[in-house]
Amino acid sequence: MENLSKITILLLTELAKRLGKKKYILQWSDQIPMLISNKANIPGMGARPLKRYIQDNIEGKIAQEILEGNLKSGDEIHIKEGWII
Repeated sequence: MENLSKITILLLTELAKRLGKKKYILQWSDQIPMLISNKANIPGMGARPLKRYIQDNIEGKIAQEILEGNLKSGDEIHIKEGWII
């Protein structure tokens, strides 16, 4: 589980870099990677479910907020525990 959490941090950091190019700042608390790892863990599947989970639940929420005009360039985005269902 610790390795999955580390991979989750790498994936979130990659997402933060992509959003940074668009002038958004992505932040998360220390427990978020572990929560994502617990929710997305499918034994034997490796990191693929993590990536898919982040795309569906984190990137999807951010994209929706941007499209609805709730987020503007330069805004800070905090990943909420409620996004991790």
